[in-house]
Amino acid sequence: MNRHARIARRSAAPDRGYAAVMTALILVPLLGFAGFAVDVGGWYSRASSLQRAADAASLAGVVWQPDFTQAQAEARAAASRNGFTHGVDGITVEVFNTGTNQLSVRITDTDADLYFAGLFVDNVTIGRVSTSEYVKSVPMGSPENFLGNDPIQGDFPNLWLATFGPQTSKRSGDRYHTEVCGGAIFCTGNANDEYAPDGYYFTVNVGALQGGPLNFEMFDAVHHEYEDLCSTAYLFNDGTVAAEPWYAANTSGLANYPEERYEKGGAGNPGGAAWCPGDNGLVGNFEMTVIVRGPDGTPFDNSDNPVVCSTRWGNDEPSDQADFVNDLLDNTGRQPVASSSAGGYSVPAPASVPFRDSFREFVNLCSVASPVVGDYVVQIRTNADTANPVLRDPSINTQGRNRFSIKAGFGSSSNASYGTGVSISADGRLPMFVNVPPGAPSTCGGSPTCFYIARVLPEWAGQKLSLDVFDLTDGSAIVVAFVPPVDSGLGSFGSCDFIFYAEGGGTVDLNETNCVASHTNNPQLQNGGSNGDSITAVIDIPVGYTCNDASPFGCWVTAELSFTGTPSDTTTWSAEVTGDPIRLIE
Repeated sequence: MNRHARIARRSAAPDRGYAAVMTALILVPLLGFAGFAVDVGGWYSRASSLQRAADAASLAGVVWQPDFTQAQAEARAAASRNGFTHGVDGITVEVFNTGTNQLSVRITDTDADLYFAGLFVDNVTIGRVSTSEYVKSVPMGSPENFLGNDPIQGDFPNLWLATFGPQTSKRSGDRYHTEVCGGAIFCTGNANDEYAPDGYYFTVNVGALQGGPLNFEMFDAVHHEYEDLCSTAYLFNDGTVAAEPWYAANTSGLANYPEERYEKGGAGNPGGAAWCPGDNGLVGNFEMTVIVRGPDGTPFDNSDNPVVCSTRWGNDEPSDQADFVNDLLDNTGRQPVASSSAGGYSVPAPASVPFRDSFREFVNLCSVASPVVGDYVVQIRTNADTANPVLRDPSINTQGRNRFSIKAGFGSSSNASYGTGVSISADGRLPMFVNVPPGAPSTCGGSPTCFYIARVLPEWAGQKLSLDVFDLTDGSAIVVAFVPPVDSGLGSFGSCDFIFYAEGGGTVDLNETNCVASHTNNPQLQNGGSNGDSITAVIDIPVGYTCNDASPFGCWVTAELSFTGTPSDTTTWSAEVTGDPIRLIE
């Protein structure tokens, strides 16, 4: 070995030791970083699982609001089904009541798995939060304890509720509870694609209890063939009732009512028109079933609320004026044609009453002896199975247009506290009939017909409200106006578009100003211009919108209808706030 080789060997030996030491020193942090990367990936995966579980829990619980106890239980049950059980293995599932229709859920893992990171930290906590909300069907029609005209008490919004027999034409105005079309939107051939066999639902909110049973009542529940403007021959002409012997003698209390109760309606008798529901179109043995359901914990499904009682009302048609008087004097019980009661808090269903006690008068649908605070449901349908009214009988093929109004309260309607704490609204769909002539009594101020079209709550700020009316303009040209809630501070809606949807599929943007559309510059609002068609107003709810949702009269958008003549118009109104009814918001 030469001298240079020996020198090279002596020089390399120290370098080899240095490299080994440096490699050992670097390997420790490299392994630590590699292990930490594995842990971080695991934490991200765990966080994703926590978020999915929190989302599922908040969605499962929010539909039970405002029953927070039940909402919390359902949210924690959903979290457990997704692998995160409250109080087990360091898991906490916290549920927060963030609003009457909102719920937040925070799921926290206080002892996340550690692999290599355990060399550096004792424990890692991971948490995720989810907030959901649900939007129930928009309340429509009334914050009061009645919906529709009440000529006995003198309340005249100048509208009646309506429902038709299943074989009546949809084009006549009942959008959802008629099977046949007769020329209307959303039909296949003559079949109504929008047919809803369950009929219509109305919510009766009981916010406070008063003395006496909770009574549900309906005005003119029985179908009488009046014609739209009550021109039928058996009714009396204006001013002729007082001379009738039965009225002069107040037989059976018939003179306790004003003469207009027994009179024809129409433009020639505005007073009589106020008592005119306008039933007509009878073919077959028309029957309408009214089901009263008690409160439950599933606000999105009215069909599963427990049945309290039901009544079935038929038709009763005097053949002429003499027969009409005989019917008024007859003491025989004739209606309802069937009734039943169910549930531990129901008194027996109402017994049959004579003709005079159901003709243009309120009848008792159901009495709840021990009511509770909550939302009762009134379901109205014309296709009920006779043995089980919650089921549909597809063989029923009757026709008829029945109009009525409903109210609810405690004890007798003459009691001062009768309607205290009670409100009635349609559940997203409002079928109604307007036949008010000029000069008829009105409680609407400047417009012949007015009603609370939709309750728009503050949490819907920044969204869109869609108000749809089907089959408008029968009998008269019209001006339609939508007015913001008085307590919102808005003088008018700044952004509002009226869209006409034609039977053939076309659309037309209507002319409007400040959410008012008129027949003067829209032919679709002329008499007959929208038969079988639909008009939708799309209204921007401003960001920052507010109202007094603590008051039952707060937050209500109103509709005002003005006519050039005497309408005879059944329409179906719908309301919705855009977006999924159950949704994640955070």
